[in-house]
Amino acid sequence: MPAKHALIVGINKYPYMGADFQLRGCVNDAKLLRNTLLYKFNFDRAQITELHDEAATRDGILAAMNALYRRVKKDDIVVFHYSGHGHRCTSKTKFTDEGSGKDNCLLPHDDSKPKADGKPDYREIRDDKINAWLQKMATKTANITLIFDACHSGTMTRGVKPEAKARSVPETKRRQPAPTRRTQVSSKPPRRGAGGWLTLNKNYVVISGCRDTQTSKERWFKERDTLYRHGVLTYCLIKAIDKAKPGTTYRDLFESICSSVPASAANQNPQIEGRIDRALFGVKDIEPLSYLPVTAVTGKKLTIDGGAAHGLERGSKWQIYPAATKTTEGVAALDTATIVKVGATTSGAELVRANKKVTTGCRAVVKDARIRTPLLQVFVDNKLGNKARALRTRINQSKLLKLALSKRMADVEATIVARNSRAAKNLQTDLGERGAVLAQSDCWAFTYDDGDLAFAPHSVTSRSVEHILTENLEKIARYRRILALQNPRAKVDVSFNLYTRSATDKLSNANGGSTEFDEGDSIVLEITNNESDRSVFFSLVWLSGDMAIDHFYPPRKNSEELAAGKTIRIGHGKRHLRAALSKNVIGDVAMETCKLMVTTQQSDFSWLNQAGTRSINQASSTVAEFDVAFRGGGSEKSVKPKDDWNALNRSMMIRRRKKTSSNSA
Repeated sequence: MPAKHALIVGINKYPYMGADFQLRGCVNDAKLLRNTLLYKFNFDRAQITELHDEAATRDGILAAMNALYRRVKKDDIVVFHYSGHGHRCTSKTKFTDEGSGKDNCLLPHDDSKPKADGKPDYREIRDDKINAWLQKMATKTANITLIFDACHSGTMTRGVKPEAKARSVPETKRRQPAPTRRTQVSSKPPRRGAGGWLTLNKNYVVISGCRDTQTSKERWFKERDTLYRHGVLTYCLIKAIDKAKPGTTYRDLFESICSSVPASAANQNPQIEGRIDRALFGVKDIEPLSYLPVTAVTGKKLTIDGGAAHGLERGSKWQIYPAATKTTEGVAALDTATIVKVGATTSGAELVRANKKVTTGCRAVVKDARIRTPLLQVFVDNKLGNKARALRTRINQSKLLKLALSKRMADVEATIVARNSRAAKNLQTDLGERGAVLAQSDCWAFTYDDGDLAFAPHSVTSRSVEHILTENLEKIARYRRILALQNPRAKVDVSFNLYTRSATDKLSNANGGSTEFDEGDSIVLEITNNESDRSVFFSLVWLSGDMAIDHFYPPRKNSEELAAGKTIRIGHGKRHLRAALSKNVIGDVAMETCKLMVTTQQSDFSWLNQAGTRSINQASSTVAEFDVAFRGGGSEKSVKPKDDWNALNRSMMIRRRKKTSSNSA
């Protein structure tokens, strides 16, 4: 059994900041979480480190982080909780990887302590420092949970009512303190995600009190006629954890606090990133149901958290299931709802009947998507006989595919390549190791109208081959629809640029898709919010040459906020973004596309994810059952200027870097 470790920091006292910046609920937060870990999740008291007030200096926190790293063993469970002041520091450069244009940080007990010259010694712990520690920790375990109940903590892995108090201090221009040898946290190069972007989103879960442009509050809460001071995030989180059952995931938990936190503190929206389908403080991932959450219920009227930007259509029907439902198999739907109004990121729906069991947090699963765009047409010749019968049946049953009446009308054509035929030998030459199956059996091959293979051949005798082939074809259909998703009526003003990056950091514009990259080349993505008076929210979705779709930035569930007039560059500075091809891409060159999703309200595009097409002997992959169509913008009435969205593409040709022999001259 993996050991369980925790580092819990709570700071009320900031002796060098003045009376206005003292807090009262942070140590209570720390004690509340400690007891929850001890008595509900069976943590060992000896493996929990607590730092309160005077113990939580900058050196003390960093030393405890390093000590935690040293004692953690492979696949152990780790929890790091911080409750105290958060801060935003003015960015040192014009272009940053923070959408707010600021660096986010935690403030230790000894922040602003006067130096010998009387000037304050700023002792903050910046997001880069926390990321460096995470990178080290992630080499040992992927079971890491971080909770930040502090202001401006929404990108920490990167602070009203009279009774509520914000956990923030005024912005200041600060220089990062030079780490001492004793407290320095070193790091190894981080793992790369889709498209080469630096990410650890498969190694941790981070829950933050608010967006990085908001403030986290603390206030009084009443328990059994007694008032206690707590951070709103921590209190709501513990309340939700108390109701957790075996199998509860971080996604389930987050959906609960998404409504309870704003209800207790205005303008505070909690954030989550990382491995959100992991069991709470556990090691097991639980495959998520493909759904959209219900965010409001009034009688028979619902609000569903998905809109035109997500491909929803008026008239589509959705089945409503209880909150935290993991599968619909054997579970009765509470009711059925029909979409009656589509906005940019939310939609209005109406239940068949008023149902008191349908509440905020229920899950909507598509029943009839009302697809209006052309389906992927697949030609399977009747002359292929019995071998094609099961495949044709599956294609007819698919919501994304259609049997083409002729080759001329087809997007993809199915053929059977005979073992050891000339065609098989030619394909073997082109495919190398991936074509070995062609020498062992007759194989299904699917080609586009230009003759190129759509995906690797599969033996006609493979187990469940018709299922695998249909799955691959549906992935192509989803890929094409997401690639084509756009809103021609968009008013939101955002620029999206692709640059090549030289060894000397010189940037050259590569928009237009004509620039060819070699694997490993550095690229930079630049997003600029040209709006003068409002923030926008963005996500980046990577569409790979093997039909994989990966919501790769930001490495969290929700989209990143980009302030008015601000520019963010991804792959700029020390964080390189590298061109890369999937190993399942057919051939040595392929088109890769980065899609920018922009909305005026925060939204979640992670449900777009899908694995690439399957090769022979490759295990089955999770494919979303969320089969919706994208028709590009909806009607004029569907999208209002105040609730706007857009989708922009930047494509590039990437050539596989050939392996060089160590004996070559």
